[in-house]
Amino acid sequence: MTKTSILTLFFLTIAGGIGVDQVSKWWVRENLIGRHLTVIPGFFEFRYRQNFGSAFGLELLGIPGLTVITVAVSLILFFFLFRGYFGQRFWGWVGVALFLAGAWGNLIDRLSLGFVVDFLFFPFWPTFNLADVFIVLGAVFFLVVFWFQK
Repeated sequence: MTKTSILTLFFLTIAGGIGVDQVSKWWVRENLIGRHLTVIPGFFEFRYRQNFGSAFGLELLGIPGLTVITVAVSLILFFFLFRGYFGQRFWGWVGVALFLAGAWGNLIDRLSLGFVVDFLFFPFWPTFNLADVFIVLGAVFFLVVFWFQK
């Protein structure tokens, strides 16, 4: 892939990830407040939850601290990308784009609502959202590229 096509995919992945995340959270706010939707009984539900903390609902830094961390990590990732650290390694770029889409999707919630909307519920795990999925997938992708980089 050319550098231009990688950059295009990178920014489209960020925009698409944020869009899908925000639309899913909007749908949950419009349809699931005060109720839940069972998908697989005893295993998976859509359940509206307001998360005022960070990962797993831990309330450590508040909105200002989480905003600073999100911006700082974003700048560090952009620095590594545009300094050529990943070169043209497709999965490294996709991983960073997914991570940024998730981080910024949750930041949009924090700044506009004062909390993050979580809605994916498994009885054995804290409730989470699509932005959280993007963050985890993105981190896995770029860490695997980092680990195997020559």
